[in-house]
Amino acid sequence: MNTPLVWPTREPEKIDSTALNELLLWAYDREYSDIFLTSDRAVYGSLSGNLHDLTRRRVMASELKLLLDTIHLRTSSTSLESHQDLDFSYEVKIERGRSARFRVNATSCIDASNVRLNGVDITFRVIPEKPPELSTLVDDPELLMTLERVSQLKGLVLVVGETGSGKTTLIAAVLDSILSCDSPRRRVVTWESPIEFMLSRSPRMRGYVVQSEVGRNLNTWGVAVRNLLRRKPDVVLVGEVRDAESMRGLLEVSRTGHLCYSTMHTNSVAAALLRFSEAFPADERSGVSVQLGDALRLVVHQRLLRRRGGGRIAVREWLEFDATVRDDVLAAPYADRQGIVAGWVERRGRSLEAETRRLHAAGLIEDSELAVILAEVGRADAVLALNLKDAADE
Repeated sequence: MNTPLVWPTREPEKIDSTALNELLLWAYDREYSDIFLTSDRAVYGSLSGNLHDLTRRRVMASELKLLLDTIHLRTSSTSLESHQDLDFSYEVKIERGRSARFRVNATSCIDASNVRLNGVDITFRVIPEKPPELSTLVDDPELLMTLERVSQLKGLVLVVGETGSGKTTLIAAVLDSILSCDSPRRRVVTWESPIEFMLSRSPRMRGYVVQSEVGRNLNTWGVAVRNLLRRKPDVVLVGEVRDAESMRGLLEVSRTGHLCYSTMHTNSVAAALLRFSEAFPADERSGVSVQLGDALRLVVHQRLLRRRGGGRIAVREWLEFDATVRDDVLAAPYADRQGIVAGWVERRGRSLEAETRRLHAAGLIEDSELAVILAEVGRADAVLALNLKDAADE
């Protein structure tokens, strides 16, 4: 599919903040999810999972560094040269009371035209104006009921998956549902980097929310998580757990009478326990695994597949950690716990294979997407049967 370029007649000689805003609004109106500005290549964007060039000419590292210094901090390009990446949010005004919002990451990279020089790679990810309603985002009635039930508990909820899989969107919808309740009204406190959904802008809000940004309001994740204990929240969001310090703090908060939500990069519900524990020194992992097992209430693994007919659709593997599951996991040796969790996902929760099959049976995804998941979970027999079916259909 060919997509019209942003400037089909006359592109600007350089991408300054004015040109950038024009570009971002153009992409926002056409429902692009991500815009990429990489030195020594044309600007390109992601639409329904497909990449398209948006300019004819290549952008240069010098103009991208100047652009960063203009739209973020005057020292942004210096930070990149000091081996730091940048995470921040960016807004472009649409009209009075409405803005297009973007999550931005800027990272130094090798310049394609001269490998001895450092270039710049900037990603703008579109953030919807307000959180989606949970009931419109989750079409699985059982998971929807579980999310709502767990939202009344104390403990830890993890949403895991790869970058760009919609983890933050799912949690924002859950928090919006919590904040829309009249009784009881609850106080939600978040630490994010950067803030994506402005929860206070939801027309459904009845509760109270305070959102803070790591790097802007406090310097580090570890300090930010410890800060939560002094602020009397009912519900907490820690945007992402990245290291042992923030994970230790999250466990403390979740085990002291709070409901905590957070995200993590891993590729299954069962792998989440191992990924969390392995952030710690070897002699601490077994003990941390016990604390995590005691605190967990729900783990949802999410990824996006191509929807039949265009766009993308979320597939979710999940397991509620009720008392029976927790006791079984904690009774097992540390090395066996991941396998124990995988078994409970099959028996009590929803596996990746089962959910993908459900979406396929409903006609929402193509055979090729199902085949990828079946191959990933080791179902070579099912992949062969699917291929034979396709051959017979032809």
